[in-house]
Amino acid sequence: MLIYPAIFTEDDAGGYTVAFPDVDGCITEGENMEHAVKMAVEALDGVIASMVDRNIPIPAASDIKAVKAGSEKEHIAVICSNADRRIAKTKTRAIKKTLTIPEWLGEIADQKHINYSSVLQSALKEQLGVQ
Repeated sequence: MLIYPAIFTEDDAGGYTVAFPDVDGCITEGENMEHAVKMAVEALDGVIASMVDRNIPIPAASDIKAVKAGSEKEHIAVICSNADRRIAKTKTRAIKKTLTIPEWLGEIADQKHINYSSVLQSALKEQLGVQ
């Protein structure tokens, strides 16, 4: 999970503009706080995915304590992104791993024509809680 500080600036109508000081060009807005947070996550995910696609290094996040509000209408919060999962999914090249199982288990699996790679991938995803 990637975590970045965001500056939420409230407008006179109760909406918010959200900017990420560490991620150039990542700005969005929402009609209220809930909508602004949702839009901030989507914007952050999209910009980071675009950076990955263009081989641009992903910037490090500032310590939230270092980010200061500029006025009474600004609020600082952290936004969590799952873009790291998207990044991981772009690395689809197969790699070889050696594993060891009991002989008896291998014999049964071979008789049932089990695909070891598929079973291992499924088990790893389940164990790690990823899709």
